[in-house]
Amino acid sequence: MSGLINYLKKISWIKLSIILFSVIFFIFNIIYNLHVKHDQHFSVLAESFLQGKLYFLEQYSSWWHDAVYFNGHYYWPQGPLPAVILMPFVFLFKSLNIPFYQSYVQIFFCLGVYFLIYKISRKLRYTALDSLFLAFAFTFATSFIGVSFWSTGWFFSQVVATFLLLAVIKEYVTEKRLWVMGILFGLILLTRVTAFLGIVFVFWQIFLDKGKNIKQRARSALWLTSVVIPFILIFGAYNWPRFGSLFEQGYNLQMIAGNLSGAKSYGLFNTVHLPGNLYYFLIAPPEPVFRDTFSHVLIYPFIKANPWGLGILFTSPYLIYLFFLRYKGKISAVLLLTVFVIAIPVFTYYGIGWYQFGYRYSLDFMPFLFLLFMNSYRLKYKALSPGLRGMIIFSGIFDLFLFSTIFGT
Repeated sequence: MSGLINYLKKISWIKLSIILFSVIFFIFNIIYNLHVKHDQHFSVLAESFLQGKLYFLEQYSSWWHDAVYFNGHYYWPQGPLPAVILMPFVFLFKSLNIPFYQSYVQIFFCLGVYFLIYKISRKLRYTALDSLFLAFAFTFATSFIGVSFWSTGWFFSQVVATFLLLAVIKEYVTEKRLWVMGILFGLILLTRVTAFLGIVFVFWQIFLDKGKNIKQRARSALWLTSVVIPFILIFGAYNWPRFGSLFEQGYNLQMIAGNLSGAKSYGLFNTVHLPGNLYYFLIAPPEPVFRDTFSHVLIYPFIKANPWGLGILFTSPYLIYLFFLRYKGKISAVLLLTVFVIAIPVFTYYGIGWYQFGYRYSLDFMPFLFLLFMNSYRLKYKALSPGLRGMIIFSGIFDLFLFSTIFGT
């Protein structure tokens, strides 16, 4: 105990503050996640996998939204990896006759995201203090807080995909082993296909490598492709017995109703969806909370998050720096291209997302956008300014408050 006290005396109050804020937010993460015992799609799907089935064996009427009814069975259209990850835990807990919830694993993935951002920041030559602020920023002051605090079937897969994307970036800024990045992207393919498009980041790095000749670059590209191909085959092998198609995940067959059904009538992917998606990603504001329906008298909490989405201007206002940084060198160009490639299907998709905090589909490219922010800010300013640190903490507190207006406390 005395050793801990002596350590606390040595560190600055700023470092102590960011550590304390991080601990508090992780406590909220645990509290919220342990509260979620509904919509455990991947836990139930893991049980189905253990029994050799690809469809839900346990069914609830509240799950039919977004599910796929095909040939007499209900399927989940998202990739299988999250359920595969849960299989040993589901097996163990069932043998002990204890219910297993996705939150038990999700909490550790969230810790992993925090750790990966910290390590990436350190590799970009940020100080330990600034790296803690950046880890806090991504984990608690972006739309990631919306999925990481609420472990339903829709959100769990995005937490897994975000962790894997950051693992790719961590590998890129350290060892740069193509086989590791290939495996990670293969796992991402089995989680979220749109996030898998981030593999262009690695391919472009290969082709822009001036230290290798054309044959060496081609050999590296083929090596990366060969690592990913087995995962593509697994992806097809998973879809074929379900829907009779190698590349049909079920999104064309989903059971949807209401506004989303009308939106889908314009096409699963269509540029007509672009303005709406951009609105909810960029500038969608919080909504006022009125006392009644006939006046404009505000009552607590005065504003609330829009369950259709909240613009990045409100969830992560510190990222406004992206408009004022200089983007030089191939890394910036490749990151911008990667974000653009992933954003095309995301922003042209009919489903904006519902009952979410922020614009959660942006998490498919947010790790690359955040890396662009960290790298470009470091090149221009060297270290985080006091103002940016303060904005990051404010963003986290504001996001937690707005999150509570949707999901309660």
